Amino acid sequence: MKAEDNPRALLLTASAACALTIFDTNLLGVITPMLVADMQVGFAPMAWVLSGFLLSFASLLLVAGALSDHFGRKRVLLLGLSVYGAGALASGMASIIEWLILARIFQGVGAALLLAPALAIIGQRFRQPDEAIKAWATWGSIMGLTMVLAPILSSLVGGWLGWRWALGMVALICALLIVQVMRLIQESSAPRDHPFDWWGALLFALCMLAGSWSLIRGPELGWQHPWVLWPLHWGYCCSSLSFFWN
Repeated sequence: MKAEDNPRALLLTASAACALTIFDTNLLGVITPMLVADMQVGFAPMAWVLSGFLLSFASLLLVAGALSDHFGRKRVLLLGLSVYGAGALASGMASIIEWLILARIFQGVGAALLLAPALAIIGQRFRQPDEAIKAWATWGSIMGLTMVLAPILSSLVGGWLGWRWALGMVALICALLIVQVMRLIQESSAPRDHPFDWWGALLFALCMLAGSWSLIRGPELGWQHPWVLWPLHWGYCCSSLSFFWN
């Protein structure tokens, strides 16, 4: 499908993809009491619903940027929206907390794969100083407006539809954005002078995973706890291997 040349619609579509992650995170905060009551679990297991998302998202965000530059920003954005939507749908169908946590980890992967190329697409399309300033101002306005309206909209959606249908609505939004991306965005990528460094990407992702894990668990367990210190050592080893590999 040949993409239409509509810069404003492209900007709004890419910005909406970024804003979706903010809305979904706020939605989860609103529906958490419903999840606790429905699944009959405490708030401690529910904390991993958000932490699992953050772990996979933080571990893969920079790797996702490299993937989009190498394999194509539109292709990776479509993959990210598909994974994110599938994760939201799986979350809405979850019957046990373990299923929900795994679905949210999967959704975090999708969030990284959609956010990095969406930002790159905006930067690549609006390169002239004047249009770049306007484009990023529009993007910032949309993100700021989402931060303001997301708690209100999340409360309305969660209270009106219930948590399962609310998460299903996120999957529907992903499907609509996929159609818009296919219609409006042209494929682009950075020059490929060498094959993609899969081992370097893996080592970097493991380093970020270990650091994110320790930052999340440190305040809860204490910074001297083995489950905090050992991942930090692991992350240091991975970062050292990544440095020597490159």
